[in-house]
Amino acid sequence: MEKKSKYRYLLLGIGFLLSVSTIPIWVTPSTAQKVTFKPSDISAPTQTSGGASRGICGADKTGSVIDNMKAVIPSNNIGLTMAERPQGIYVYIEPNTAKEAVFSMVDEKGNEYYMTTLNLPDKAGVMEIKLPDSLPALQMNKNYKWSVLMICGEELDADSPAIDGWIRRVEGDRNLINQTNQVASLDLVSELANNSVWYETVSLLAKLKQEQPSNPAVNTAWQQVLTSVGLEPIANAPIIEVQQQ
Repeated sequence: MEKKSKYRYLLLGIGFLLSVSTIPIWVTPSTAQKVTFKPSDISAPTQTSGGASRGICGADKTGSVIDNMKAVIPSNNIGLTMAERPQGIYVYIEPNTAKEAVFSMVDEKGNEYYMTTLNLPDKAGVMEIKLPDSLPALQMNKNYKWSVLMICGEELDADSPAIDGWIRRVEGDRNLINQTNQVASLDLVSELANNSVWYETVSLLAKLKQEQPSNPAVNTAWQQVLTSVGLEPIANAPIIEVQQQ
């Protein structure tokens, strides 16, 4: 609790610079259409670093950001959700000297919504960060900013490498919302992608990839969705669950 309080004040001070079967059952789309994400026409607020980071702990800070840390989000740095809270938030990260990072989420006024410490993986991949079910529902048509800040030394400081992205909850089609609470399928993923619902698109695809790692249709769909939003360089990276404190 004392550590979280210390991080909370520091974050405010720097203003956020930034059921199991042994036989796999593959879920494939009813048609062979390409799964492409359709970007929304909603723009992220101006107070954002655009998904970019300031290097990474122990790495060359002049190198390519996408080689170090990258928000898995459309190029406009905001993703839509129909859910009360997204099932997952995703960040690509390369191995580095940091062992922990702080994940924080605030509303547009800077009011804290959620904060936790992440135990970082020791290999490159797309981190899956989950929001607790106990959190209050996101307000409709309101923007929330999430940030991941690396702890390079013993404590978080003003020069800590950081990455951020935005979430906006929108009112979706009731039938589509109900489907997201049922069995995941590539047909549903394709429909969500076509309706510009980013967080459900990527979280359902991630779930399918974890449940069916050898399904070529699922792996191809994941690559297609990430490539369609400019994330082709990380489209083949594994998904890694991280421990949240």
